Amino acid sequence: MKTATFPEGVILALASSVIGVVSYTALVPIVDGEMAICLTVACLSLGYIIYLLKRSRERIGLFSTVVIWVLLTIVMFLFIPSPLLFLTIQLGLVWVIRCLYFYASVISALADLVLVGFSLMAAVWAAYQTESLFLSIWCCLLVNALFVFIPVDMQQHGAEPMPVYPDRFQQAYQVAESALKRTLP
Repeated sequence: MKTATFPEGVILALASSVIGVVSYTALVPIVDGEMAICLTVACLSLGYIIYLLKRSRERIGLFSTVVIWVLLTIVMFLFIPSPLLFLTIQLGLVWVIRCLYFYASVISALADLVLVGFSLMAAVWAAYQTESLFLSIWCCLLVNALFVFIPVDMQQHGAEPMPVYPDRFQQAYQVAESALKRTLP
């Protein structure tokens, strides 16, 4: 299974920006502008969450995570009229999913929360400065692409980081070798 990378995040941000503008443009004649923004945010959020779940090493709870996201998003459509609040909650859901599937420590999760806050600020700043939906989505997802640089466990004191190997044999071999080094004098 392939882990998430920054270049992949940049490509995803670019593709999502294009898809977001196209879907918003297609939705505006059908629904009002605020609902079109919320629908666009929901579609992009679902796509990003599916991307995260595909890149996660965890295999438990993937379907239920998507179902819970769908249910919460439906409730949000019914009770949250503000596109900014809708976006904020969607980014919060992305943060929760990254915490559940990518991090092993509270400090890593808090670092990701700060990153999500910066991504929201970048999106709002881009919208305010340029009034461009493309640049708003781009800035938000580009900042979110930086999550790959947050260590899985920031609470490991003095522990060597384990290298990630593409196949399970190499990973098991490395774990066994490291265990032997700790037990032998």
